[in-house]
This record gives sequence, C-alpha cells and structure tokens, in this order.
Amino acid sequence: MSENILRHPRREVTGRWVAPLAAGATRRLTGVALPEDAVNAAFRLLGLRSSLTQLRFCWRMLLAPSPGMQRLRRRGVRAVTDYRAILREAPQLRGLMKLDFTILLGLYSDALGIGRRQALEAGLVEVYCHLAALVDAYDDLLDTPQARERPLGKGDFLSGETGRLRERLVAALQSRSAGRPRVAALVDDLAAFEAQALAGHQALDLATGLDAPLEAVVRARAATSGLLLRFAAHLWSVLLDLPADLAASSERAAEVFGLVAQFADDVLDWTQDDGVAQNLLGAALVSRPSELAALRAVARGTPGRSVPYALLRRLAPRSLADLERTRRHVSCYPDDPRYGGLRRFGDDVYETLLPALPSVDFRELDPIRHAVQSALA
Repeated sequence: MSENILRHPRREVTGRWVAPLAAGATRRLTGVALPEDAVNAAFRLLGLRSSLTQLRFCWRMLLAPSPGMQRLRRRGVRAVTDYRAILREAPQLRGLMKLDFTILLGLYSDALGIGRRQALEAGLVEVYCHLAALVDAYDDLLDTPQARERPLGKGDFLSGETGRLRERLVAALQSRSAGRPRVAALVDDLAAFEAQALAGHQALDLATGLDAPLEAVVRARAATSGLLLRFAAHLWSVLLDLPADLAASSERAAEVFGLVAQFADDVLDWTQDDGVAQNLLGAALVSRPSELAALRAVARGTPGRSVPYALLRRLAPRSLADLERTRRHVSCYPDDPRYGGLRRFGDDVYETLLPALPSVDFRELDPIRHAVQSALA
C-alpha cells in the first residue's frame, strides 16, 4: 500500500491507518494519549486527505521538529494535561473550554508563579472558561458581514450566543463576590471592556473596506483582540488577588500578546472574503494591487479555505514583509523577564507553526472543534 502511495502521491486514500500510528507516536514521544478521532479531526481540518500528506505532517510535527516546534509541542502537552485535569474538577465546563486559553493560563502560571491547584481553588477555572467562550463569540461577532456593513451597537454584543455566555460569566462572578469588593467590581469592568471594544470597532471606517490603512486596522485590532486578552488577565489577577504592580504588568503583556497573536490569525484567516476591513493582511495587500489580484484568483478557486502560507509567501512577499515589520513594531513586551515565555510562544506560533500549516478548511472548523473537545474530555 505504501509503495502505491509513493508512486501516486496525489491519490486520495480512504483508509485511516495513519491516525493510529500518529496517536501511538504522540503517546510515545510526549506522553499524551490522543484518541484516534481527535487525530483524524485534525487531519480533516488541515486538508490532509492522503496518507502521504498525513505522514509528512507527522514527520514535521513529531519526528523532526524545529526548536520552535519543540517548544510549542511541550506547551501543547501541558495544555492537554491541564485541560483534562480542569474537566475532572469542573465537568460542567465541557464544551466551554478552549485549549488555547489553557495554553495561555499555563504561560501566566509560569510567569506569575501560580500553581494549578491555586488557580482551581481561586475559582479561576470556571470563570476563565466562560470568558474563553465569550472571547471567541466576540471575535466571531466582529468578523461578521453585519459588522462590516454598519457600526455595531450594544445590543449586538448582548444577543444570541454571546449574550447567553455573558450571563453565565456574570453569574459565575457574582457567585464569588461575597465579601470581595474587587471581584464584585468585575461585572462593571466587563461592561467597561465591552464599551472600549465597541468604540475601537466603530473607530475604524467600515465603509473604506480594503482602503483602510494598515495603521488604522492595527489600532482597531489593538482595541478588540488586545483588549480581549487584557480583560482576561485583569479577571485572573483579581480572582487570584495579585499585587497591583504585578496585575498591571500582566495586563500589559496580555494586551500586546493578543495583538501579536492576531497577526498569525489574520494571515491564516485570509480567504476569498478579502474585503474584511479588520483583516491585517487585507490592509497590507491593498497597496500591492498585483499581489492582491493574484491572491484573489487563488482564493476564488478554493472557497471556504485559507490560502496556504507557502503560497502567500510566493505570491505576496512584499505585503507579508510590510505586515511582518508592523508585527515587530508592536511586539514590545514588558521588560519583566517573567514574560519571556509569553513572547517566545507568540513568536513560535507565527514563525514556526504558521509556515508549517497547509490551507485550512474553515467550513469544517466547528464540527471538528467539538469532535476534538469531546475526544479530549
């Protein structure tokens, strides 16, 4: 079978024999037991339909990783371990937890010296998981066609799934506020955060679309993505009773991290819908009409999929260079050496993981996310 695959590398293979090999290699090399369903879900998301492409991916990620990929892998192993431990403590969080926030909590635990038990005892877990889902809902809301056609209002934030998640978060905060004035004030802080995010979104001239300059899009992203993680850090620091100076520096670090992480996310998300005003790569491409036209042609040929990074780099090198210069300019983390892990994680995601990913089929994203969460639970 393998010989036949090598002779015909483009042939689609319906067998699922690579997944058990990948799961076994992951368990042997990292100590994490991933169910085969989760491995197959990841393969589908990344468009790895043939056995050969799956094997190449496993080689790059598991058997011959770069130093940056090794660091990402170690962080991922810890996140999966924490994820499962948290679900054992709070099974009601199934479906609300996100692994990327588990990774971020691990990074803050390293920087601030917070143990997992301390976080659990502080009541942090339940609240930050609600926040993780809320952040995801806000991010999705800001990227909808409605958000680009008209300025969003307060009612938009409080409707649908976003409103229901917000109610659960507020209830969780109120349940922990007795005798703790700083915790009680978090509900007002949430409203203030929402007002700031809304103002930042409205400050971007939505009618300009791709004509919005890169600087305006960066400011808008800083007022949304940066604030999302800044509020997360604020919530954590209050629940953990951190000293004011430590809380302030952690919030600044989170804000910068949120904006830097958005660069990788925007590059990955750039698809046929390249008129998204908030998309950083779209804003960089507008000054390069030939690169924009070439990428539009590729995106039209594969609707629903992101453009592979290798193809972006070949067809739009100058736009990517502009974006990279901007990313470096905003990557000024606090001088505190405790946040070195946070900085390295952001850099590794952009410089190591992003170039290794093929195009992603976003139409598969939600069912695959649920499949992975279910498998890891």
